[in-house]
Amino acid sequence: MRGLEIEQGQRPRSVRRKEVHTVHAASVNRADARVGNPARLRDDAGGKGRGWAFRPPPVDSMISHVRGILTEADLKRARELLQQGTFEAGRLTASGQAAKVKDNLQLARRTPAYRDLDAIVQQGLGRSEAFANVAFPNRFAPSTYNRYDVGMTYGAHVDSPFPADGRMRSDIAMTLFLSDPASYDGGELVIQDGGAETRAKYPAGDAVVYPATSLHHVGPVTRGSRIAMITWIQSFLPDPRHRQVLGGMLETKLFLERTLPDAPETNAFRNALYNLIRLWWQP
Repeated sequence: MRGLEIEQGQRPRSVRRKEVHTVHAASVNRADARVGNPARLRDDAGGKGRGWAFRPPPVDSMISHVRGILTEADLKRARELLQQGTFEAGRLTASGQAAKVKDNLQLARRTPAYRDLDAIVQQGLGRSEAFANVAFPNRFAPSTYNRYDVGMTYGAHVDSPFPADGRMRSDIAMTLFLSDPASYDGGELVIQDGGAETRAKYPAGDAVVYPATSLHHVGPVTRGSRIAMITWIQSFLPDPRHRQVLGGMLETKLFLERTLPDAPETNAFRNALYNLIRLWWQP
């Protein structure tokens, strides 16, 4: 698995802390808020290189904006496949309360367009170290490709704990945006995160990753069409608090290895971190 590879005589690849975004992507400073960046370092000596201090990332949310999962070439091909595909009523795959509030369309499965599109998305996820570093993915549920035309919406709901006919557990939900946000109005994914609310409407090729336990809804589309891929993930770290803690600790490890590689404190911290990974990791 990318993100953590622990073998005899080999250090694990550093899992870098996710960034938290609770605003539209258009208002995010990409230079200062990029998912997957190494630990942020600041020069305490006015840029003269006399001292470095660790500035920990924010840790008040478990919702991540992961950028650049799909390339422009991927998106071009994906849109061609979406135009070729057949869409059907989304409520056909919903049950219970979700079926009552779900009003969208979804790409029919078991078709060449669906298979080819899924191959593009899976390759993109496999390339994305940033995604691996926030999700620690073990298993994926079958993808769903949703389209919301004008007036369509998906009311407040919680996802099933056991998608894929009970063959896996949904620890994490993910929405991968396939439409340019300028091509439609409305259609924000609204996620309840404790007492806070996150509204996600990100560039095509970006994704929002969040705990599957979250209450969420998609607002009505008022212009254009919103298309996105939805899937659920069973994580090697089921508890979102564990994913959050390890992300911060692994970033601290990266800082220590850069600044104090031979210090006994660095070895002690690394040992504590690895023991936590052993304690929490669930294959």
